[in-house]
Amino acid sequence: MSRWFQILADSFFVYRKRIDSFKATQASPASGVTLEEVDPSKDADREAMAVLWARAYYDDAESALDVSRKQVQALWDRGDFCMGLRLDDKLVGMQWMAFGDGIASMQFARCLSPYQAMVLAHDSYIAEEGRGRRLQIDLLDKAVEVSASRGAVWVYSFVGARNFASVRNLMRSFDEYQLMTHVKIDIPLTAVHRYPGFTEDGWLRCTTPR
Repeated sequence: MSRWFQILADSFFVYRKRIDSFKATQASPASGVTLEEVDPSKDADREAMAVLWARAYYDDAESALDVSRKQVQALWDRGDFCMGLRLDDKLVGMQWMAFGDGIASMQFARCLSPYQAMVLAHDSYIAEEGRGRRLQIDLLDKAVEVSASRGAVWVYSFVGARNFASVRNLMRSFDEYQLMTHVKIDIPLTAVHRYPGFTEDGWLRCTTPR
């Protein structure tokens, strides 16, 4: 029987917040810290993002540069934007934001609606040299502010249930959350995705103090 199908399950937290009048509340960035959108029209920005992406997702970052360049470009091509964190002019942090078709392409996001009024925060990373100064929250807040200025009404995000540091950070940044279970059934030639228990009435208030 196992030759015909396989069942995999994992859990993650989904967060949301209304942002149509959102303004970032962070204090002035620390010395040497800059928060600004990464510009895909600039060769230097595209290459710096590919390097950071490779550091985030691959053990051998140098050998993964070519595939990282393609993965990053694919996100820009579908309309996502990336807020960058620079430390002394070096790109050390990223927060990607997806709109419209970018959201619709993600399996779990099909539980959320409406796509036209929301932005999805995904693929967040801060390199080791930028950690320990609460910069992940500042980076997300700046990305959310830009999203609101472009017409988004809701922002959503998600993180694995065992990623305790990010779970706590997102509790500080969002208003509501749900614990979502993802069940994936692999069968020949296709896969079936289910999210049991996730409902529009199941949102809980985030309670971690900001």
